[in-house]
Amino acid sequence: MFLRSVLTKFFLALVLVSSFMGIDGVAQDQPASEYYRGKIISERIVDSSERNDVIFAGENQLLFVELINGPDQGETVEVISNVQVRTGDSNLLNKGETVLLLKNPVETGPSYFFYSRYRLNIVFVWIILFFLLVIGFSGKQGFLSILGLISGVLIIFFYILPQIASGSSVFSTILIGIIIAAVLSLYLAHGFNQRTTLSLISTLITLAFAVICAWSAVKMVGLSGAGTEEAFYLPFNEELKGLNLQGLFLGGVLIGTLGVLDDITTAQTAVVAELKRANNSLGFSELYKRSLSVGREHISSLVNTLAFAYIGASFPVFLSYIYASNVPWWVLLNSDQLIEEIIQTLVGSSALVVAVPVSSFLAAKWFAKHPPKNSDKIHVHVH
Repeated sequence: MFLRSVLTKFFLALVLVSSFMGIDGVAQDQPASEYYRGKIISERIVDSSERNDVIFAGENQLLFVELINGPDQGETVEVISNVQVRTGDSNLLNKGETVLLLKNPVETGPSYFFYSRYRLNIVFVWIILFFLLVIGFSGKQGFLSILGLISGVLIIFFYILPQIASGSSVFSTILIGIIIAAVLSLYLAHGFNQRTTLSLISTLITLAFAVICAWSAVKMVGLSGAGTEEAFYLPFNEELKGLNLQGLFLGGVLIGTLGVLDDITTAQTAVVAELKRANNSLGFSELYKRSLSVGREHISSLVNTLAFAYIGASFPVFLSYIYASNVPWWVLLNSDQLIEEIIQTLVGSSALVVAVPVSSFLAAKWFAKHPPKNSDKIHVHVH
């Protein structure tokens, strides 16, 4: 399942990064920074008494790094790392690790600076393991589910982000993008059949409800969309001066809601279809009543899961607010950032609740008169 708050922050970061990359021909005045990889061949702790380029006393590492790509490949350079500041030994770098370095654009000072650990190789291994697990368990349908997932990501990178970076309406661009993503991902993951079409219609109806709820909440509460640090600084980018942060916030809510709706609408439609398949004599009323019984259990577990998932994704934020000195709890709760989290959670959860009767009603109405075909099978779906 897509975690709404994580996706929103990730999406905001992608917009910012993409604007600097010059997506879709957006002009950029400054040249791209030069980043290179290197392998740590030795390291030791240093402080300000040893070197004048050490910032934090007793909390620094001197790294000897062999460059493994770039014009200076094969050379060994000295780099100061401050990554363990206030985190103890948990972020200490070790011999043999691969790190990412930023090359100094001027001749004065060190040639390279430590940027971060290089993690992509490990991430790619986990991605491959995930794909193998899904395909191994679900076969062809698992492979198609992965294609649906990839199609959604590609829509974000090659449609939504370029359109926003080029000045298109933020909210309408995201809305169009997620509708296309919903169509592609649902049909790829679940096949072209009655059940998938009913799930898609239910998803679109519930998305419309979520749009109304989110828009109303933003207007009534008076949210600007600048509640997070990432969103606040976006308009300071010269290329994103006119960016509509309210639209970006609303779009982020819808992106997260879509991932949840995929789960509930396909599940409810499948329940109705299987009830009809098990007992062909069941009519609309009985199908609707029995599917709602299952849906209520599904909602109870999902709402609970979503609430804790949202809190967990923003746990550092809540912790920092709790320990803010001399500020009453109700003032903290009234802050833009926490109000945005609350609104996003409430809109997403409300959409979940509405999706159950909507998908159950449409499926019961259809399957009561058109019994499911053998091609309408239950398929796994990947979020």
